[in-house]
Amino acid sequence: MRSAPSRAIRLSLPRRCGPTPRHASPVAERRVGPTITYSIFQSRYLRLVELDTYGVGEEVRRGQGASATISYMEPGLGADERRADASVGYDVLVAMGDDAFISGAAGLGLRLRSEATDRCRARRCGS
Repeated sequence: MRSAPSRAIRLSLPRRCGPTPRHASPVAERRVGPTITYSIFQSRYLRLVELDTYGVGEEVRRGQGASATISYMEPGLGADERRADASVGYDVLVAMGDDAFISGAAGLGLRLRSEATDRCRARRCGS
């Protein structure tokens, strides 16, 4: 039996510069810079044991927790752009009986970008 010759198909996407649609995600992002995170939580744990899997156990932190993160990215350190990010979060896990629990979380983030980095990127792309 003879098979047909295989061909390699090469797809090349044009390089996009300028604004991207809001629903588009970046292919890659280099985030290089210092980050500070502060977290507080209650140190109470709930131990779960699954008898169907020969007693494999897991510990889940229950109660309330909160965290705050501040990070700064700098092109001089290898990041794609100069920016600062800040985020806060809150989570809660409440036990309901011996084998059930309810979990919830909420967060908020803020990103500040440098216009100088955007102008520099526009010059590189020829816009």
